[in-house]
Amino acid sequence: VARAMQRVGLRWGENIGLLGFDELEWAALAGPGITTLQQPTWQIGYAALERVIARIEGGELPVAEQVFSGKLIVRGSSQPLSSL
Repeated sequence: VARAMQRVGLRWGENIGLLGFDELEWAALAGPGITTLQQPTWQIGYAALERVIARIEGGELPVAEQVFSGKLIVRGSSQPLSSL
């Protein structure tokens, strides 16, 4: 997406907002920094593994939904609401 924006002359944080998922180490280094939604990937994976192991061990757990909180990390690729 960032390369396509560059080809057509758009700059994130100025002409268009850009948001990524899963806080990658380089997100703070790209251009003005990419706003990201950080997900608790370790906790999500651990919870999934627990359920898989329980199933393997013969447990009959019902289908369930688990909700994990994310964290918005605002950087220069998006403008804060106060500037709109």
